[in-house]
Amino acid sequence: MATPLIAVGSVSLTAYVGHILAIKPLSLDELPDSAALPALLGLAPATMLLAWAWTWIFRRGPLEYALHVATTSARWIK
Repeated sequence: MATPLIAVGSVSLTAYVGHILAIKPLSLDELPDSAALPALLGLAPATMLLAWAWTWIFRRGPLEYALHVATTSARWIK
């Protein structure tokens, strides 16, 4: 039952960036304040569905993987 929420937690950086990137093309920044809840109710399930589908195939999100690769070399520096 909590699998979609766990999936979002596994790809949280990718989900946050995805929300930021979705704001302008979906014109969410031009909506009145009264449309905030419907926008949330649309983005949240879409995010959970996409995160669940991604984690079904891959272990990490694409940005999480890129961050992992970028910071892996730090363990060799003393």
